[in-house]
Amino acid sequence: MMHETMNLISKYRIYKTSIYKSMSNFFSNGKTANLISANLSAVQSDGNISDYDENIKILVSGPYGSGKTQFIKTLSEIAPLTTEENITLDAKKDEKVTTTVAMDYGKFQFNKQTAVHLFGTPGQKRFDFMREILGIGARGLILLVDARLHEDEQEQAREILTYFESRNFSPIVVCANKQDLSDALDPMEIKKRLGVKDEIAVIPMMATRSESALQAVKIILSADAQKTMH
Repeated sequence: MMHETMNLISKYRIYKTSIYKSMSNFFSNGKTANLISANLSAVQSDGNISDYDENIKILVSGPYGSGKTQFIKTLSEIAPLTTEENITLDAKKDEKVTTTVAMDYGKFQFNKQTAVHLFGTPGQKRFDFMREILGIGARGLILLVDARLHEDEQEQAREILTYFESRNFSPIVVCANKQDLSDALDPMEIKKRLGVKDEIAVIPMMATRSESALQAVKIILSADAQKTMH
């Protein structure tokens, strides 16, 4: 079943040390590394794992500001574990005041038998190494993009998609988030601009709405079930 997925929670006892050391390279005072260490410990102790027949881990990734943390907050039935720090880049302060520096984690019950565990990657490029760590044991990838798709975000989204495709990561769904904005592009235009393969779905999304966010999870679980049957 999914022993491997939830064994990942236990494996964070090992990852915690390596993440701590890696993040300490970026933050000399150790404050952020300590925060990460505490959050990973909390994930390890997350209760009721044995109450489900199947525990499925899904990775949530995307460029900076695409809505990954909000997506996890919207769906999680527990208080999400986050590693947000104040932004030091003034150019970004008109949009966001915090940014994820290691991971986000949330969990919700999909049905009576299944719990879904969402692990979010940081958006800033200097934390790209977290993709490999957090991707272990994941059954699929939800890639969020800001549907306005500014030039720098478009380049980063392409790079992220290429990274996971090159590692045969599947299934993948691309979510054109922030569809409520007047200048949001439609999913087909985003699919064209990012060069997304035909077999990868690109769907509209508003990550603040649970029914919209849940649609991406349903696509991943359906594709994963089909892959398992084959």
